Amino acid sequence: MKHWVFDLDGTLVDSFGPYFDYVGGLIARPLSLEERHAAVSHSPVDFIGRYLPAERVSSAIETLRAESRRHAEGIRAFEHVEDSLEQLRASGAKCVVWTNRDLASAERILEITGLRAHFGVVLSGECAPRKPQTPGFERLRAHFGCRHDEIRVVGDHDDDMLTAKNSGARAVRASWHPHWAHPTCSISERQFYSTREFHDWLRHGVNERTL
Repeated sequence: MKHWVFDLDGTLVDSFGPYFDYVGGLIARPLSLEERHAAVSHSPVDFIGRYLPAERVSSAIETLRAESRRHAEGIRAFEHVEDSLEQLRASGAKCVVWTNRDLASAERILEITGLRAHFGVVLSGECAPRKPQTPGFERLRAHFGCRHDEIRVVGDHDDDMLTAKNSGARAVRASWHPHWAHPTCSISERQFYSTREFHDWLRHGVNERTL
């Protein structure tokens, strides 16, 4: 498989902790586990709009984006992720990032973590409708110039898996972030609970040409 679409937050980088802190600061209390799930499942406008008056939402979103950019230096890639991407690049694979976060902070995080060089394109929630809507996937497929089933989507969220399913792509569930338990995913062809497992699977697939 030569075409890969990676999610960013919770898949490539461990950024949920700071994000939950930023959002908790905006609504003046820590988020519950249920609210944490909701915070990464809905747009910031929709989520924060549940807790703040309408006239305050726009300024809160600007604050959230500014905080995300300002604290990008503290975000780290998950262990083994860069090695995995290097394996794919060495095999001739093409990789892109598709994230629901804003483009400026996504680019900043990828630069800080040293991952940007592995990706030809970064598509953000500002550039295409949020996952699991498929127009963003179609843009990436056109970039690759391949069939839908020649793309693997790697992500930690149901929306990543539904995007793959709705688009006819193949799905890999990244279940390695530590912020909650990960149930078995019935949509993905493979599910990995550690980046080491994923790395070893890629290495074997590249060496044996079975990916």
